[in-house]
Amino acid sequence: MSSTQPADGAAAAPSASDNSLPAPPREYWQPQAFTTLEEDDKRLDKLDGFTLVHMTNRMGAVGARLGKGSHGVVYSCIKDTEPDKLVAMKVMRKDAEYNTLPVESETIRYLANREHLYPGWEHTARMITEFRRLSDDVFVTWAIALEYCDTNLDSLSNFNSPWLYENTGSFGLPVPLTKIIMSGILKGLDFLSSCGVVHRDIKPDNVLINYWPPMAKLTDFGLSTRVDQQIVTYYDTLAHCGHIAYRPPEVVRRFGQRSPVVDIWGAGRCLAYMITGFHLSFARNETDDWFDSLDGWMTLSPGFKFTVRRMAPDSWPVAGEFDLLFGFETPENRGAIHLLRDLLQFRPDCRISPAWALGYGFVKDAAEHEDAAWRWLRSMLMNRPPPRMQDEGWKQWLNISPRR
Repeated sequence: MSSTQPADGAAAAPSASDNSLPAPPREYWQPQAFTTLEEDDKRLDKLDGFTLVHMTNRMGAVGARLGKGSHGVVYSCIKDTEPDKLVAMKVMRKDAEYNTLPVESETIRYLANREHLYPGWEHTARMITEFRRLSDDVFVTWAIALEYCDTNLDSLSNFNSPWLYENTGSFGLPVPLTKIIMSGILKGLDFLSSCGVVHRDIKPDNVLINYWPPMAKLTDFGLSTRVDQQIVTYYDTLAHCGHIAYRPPEVVRRFGQRSPVVDIWGAGRCLAYMITGFHLSFARNETDDWFDSLDGWMTLSPGFKFTVRRMAPDSWPVAGEFDLLFGFETPENRGAIHLLRDLLQFRPDCRISPAWALGYGFVKDAAEHEDAAWRWLRSMLMNRPPPRMQDEGWKQWLNISPRR
């Protein structure tokens, strides 16, 4: 992790009061004729009241597709009645094995109805509207319009890692920015937990980032569930539905239950990602050994590793300082490691809650670092990535944002 100020030689960072990005010329985003889209994207002409726009990113690459996952594709659009306001339009993929949009829209509406009951709702992505169509005599959601955010945690780190390493000597995000993002993740999870919702897929791709004011929002609730929800489908039985690299150990051992503790593990992995700039586990599929994939970043003592691989979670001991060793611990990030160790407790019932985690010193003073986080963001945004990244720069959407 980096110091609290941009390094010497970095782009001059404007003052915190200068919180506006340069106004983009109109060619940075223009309405696009639907006939020029790929065949799979032509369904967008059925989105009444919204117009697709092509964005130009910092590399000069143009495209309307902001991202693509296993279940949906996200496009940049404008609302016809508010042409200066961008929205993120998420559309179900034609080849998706499972349509997650009905669950996502239902969960977001459920959370919106409880915004006045618990704090932290502003750290979850908001839905503007949804589009439904008739399928087997039932109206099914096939597209949802979400609030537009500037980037996500994965893109923010990937796109700026070379610049960060050149200026700070670390691929990880600066401390002030890490504090702000981690605080937002925990506040969002605290709100979900209060509402009885389990996200089940917390990872850097699903953490959205706004530049000003700097803040994090949780998104992609298509695999979420409620603790009290009746089991109807196979997905309802799963404790975690995300990538194997972000699964908690009890789920890897097939002992997991639908509980907010799986989201706490994901939050800890996100914190480790922000500290190092790398994912803790390199497991890619079910055949990879999840425990061996941790070696190097998070090392388990032989006795502790033997126990968690062969016994049920309720028999696992609490991981002590010598049971769980982090290969990236330094005096500078000791406060973050203290929080990380309690978020990544292997025994599920010993992981701290989001509300408890917010009391840790590393994130407790996050609001005081907002200006410093903004200065770091401005410095990163003013720098082009090195030439070796420009060929793939179109994948990293750090767009100039008009009014949200």
